[in-house]
Amino acid sequence: TATVPLAAPPPNHVVLWLSGKAEEWLTVARKKHIRQLGACLSTHGSDATHAVITGELRRTLRVMQAICRGQHIVKLEWLQASLVAGRWVEERKYAPKNYLNCPFENVILRARARPLLE
Repeated sequence: TATVPLAAPPPNHVVLWLSGKAEEWLTVARKKHIRQLGACLSTHGSDATHAVITGELRRTLRVMQAICRGQHIVKLEWLQASLVAGRWVEERKYAPKNYLNCPFENVILRARARPLLE
């Protein structure tokens, strides 16, 4: 029997994994707007493209998993700006600036090149 490979998500497909406080911010109307932009919400994070955090970057399990998976880690303000713009805005402006004295973007790029948790 031949196996069928799993299809990769489309390049513009967005799957959001929200922190607890970010989930509290969601309303029914905001969830509907997120779906209208073509995104869905992840319950466990392994399928997420974006981990949405509130406040400062902390070493939580969610953040560590997102780093290892090479997911975008963005502040809630990114989601808010995207909903206002009616499209997904550039993540870089809403990413944590530094992580362990290393530009955070470099950490994520390394993880994308060779994900730890695959």
